Amino acid sequence: MLIRFPCFQRIVCMMKIMMKCLKAFEGRKLGLWIDLTRADSYYHDEEVKKRGCIYHKIPLFGHDTSPTREETARFVRLVQNFTRNHPGEIVGVHCTHGLDRTGFLIVAYMAIAMKWIVASMVLTFAKASPCGIYKQDYLVAMFESYGNANECLEAPKEPSWEYSDAVGYDDSSEASTSVSHENTEGTERSEAGN
Repeated sequence: MLIRFPCFQRIVCMMKIMMKCLKAFEGRKLGLWIDLTRADSYYHDEEVKKRGCIYHKIPLFGHDTSPTREETARFVRLVQNFTRNHPGEIVGVHCTHGLDRTGFLIVAYMAIAMKWIVASMVLTFAKASPCGIYKQDYLVAMFESYGNANECLEAPKEPSWEYSDAVGYDDSSEASTSVSHENTEGTERSEAGN
């Protein structure tokens, strides 16, 4: 099972969020924690590891750069290998906001490994993580690479907090730190694999 960690603001204590996530899966082990941020200041990876969870960082650029095919393939291999060797354990994934990079890779994983239809997975992810993948260039890249480019959905409105000076998000390596996505009816597996 893939989940998205709610990583919103740098101000929010990441350790408190992490502990909530770990407690939320009573009876199921959170076995793999995938950090997609380029920053190292949200929390210490040792806090994840000392709880018996494998920590893996795939530092991805955000903003105007969707994950590449190589980065996506790396993510898919990592999750496939983990789930094969640790059946029943949960994989947690997060980026800075838990939306675009996280959503892109979860949807790509479901399309590649599970043979789900990209449009259905984009809508399902948006229902679980409002507002979902909200960058049009990410959706275009997703549909061109893993689905049908002619079926690309229109991105929802950009959240009001995006690029807000008051929030102060910066996930660069130098830093310390249309179609409504509400309808998920018809979520289905692809007959052809994409």
